Amino acid sequence: MNKIVVGGIPSPIGGVTTFLRRLLHRDADKIDLLIDIYPGEKEEISHELLEKVIQLKGRFYLVPWLWRNLTSQRDAEVYFNFSTPKALIVLMLAPKLRRTRWSVMLHHGDLTAGPVLSMFLRILVLPRVDRFLVLSQGQKAFYDRVGVPEICQEWSTSYCEPVDHVDSAAALKEFSAIESRYPKVTVMSGFPNAIYNFEMAIDAFAELKDNQRALCIFIYGPGPLRSRLKALEKEHDWLFVFDERPEKDFNTFLRHCDLFMRLTTVDSMGIAVWDADYWGRKIVASDVCTRPSGASITQLNIESVRSVLLEQVC
Repeated sequence: MNKIVVGGIPSPIGGVTTFLRRLLHRDADKIDLLIDIYPGEKEEISHELLEKVIQLKGRFYLVPWLWRNLTSQRDAEVYFNFSTPKALIVLMLAPKLRRTRWSVMLHHGDLTAGPVLSMFLRILVLPRVDRFLVLSQGQKAFYDRVGVPEICQEWSTSYCEPVDHVDSAAALKEFSAIESRYPKVTVMSGFPNAIYNFEMAIDAFAELKDNQRALCIFIYGPGPLRSRLKALEKEHDWLFVFDERPEKDFNTFLRHCDLFMRLTTVDSMGIAVWDADYWGRKIVASDVCTRPSGASITQLNIESVRSVLLEQVC
């Protein structure tokens, strides 16, 4: 049974979008179409795979497209990739053929639904979905609460290895310039909001008073802390904030850094953590979901972060 994958592959980088782009490259022989529901600039896709990508004008065009293209769904798995349970509302309106299988992966680490949404999901959505892919114990608890039968839950991962990465020459030059001043480079990434604890990391680095260390933070997407992080960059010579940079630039830094740090208070997986492990980088991470076996786990306070940094060779 081949797949029709539904999701988004826009720029900038993000967990869902990165996963889907890599999935398309890895499983090209199993994927008939990738329905991209978000308009905008796209990350690189192999030329031979572009014919498999249908780019819609927005997520509200998904249901009409599914109705207009019923025959493409016959005997196929339609694999929906969304962030939160609210997105599942579209499945109330989408057509489903008798010989079509629906799979759903929700990528957010903290799934919640109020009483009204839970009722609609339980009555109008859950009976139509054949398989929910579970990424964490927190997600499993959510699916149990809203009434997803155990037989319809399947443990999975939202990680695909970055086998198609090629270093950006410009980003590598930037990295080398930073490394020439600060031989020990730590990288972080995420949305500019509180759950990533960027300010905690900056405070921990400031307390180290180590002129050998640089902290490079890649931010993307919306969030209230963008201006604050850029202001902090001006206060610390060793702090570098990169805003809305392409995935290739970030991965170039990640491949060559000494340490990747992920201090999230909520996480379903953290794709960059696993990329860092794939490339043999050292990792410091919070214990909010499954982390690579070699990662150093830290509590989310400045003292613990500073202590685990001091334990690293870098």
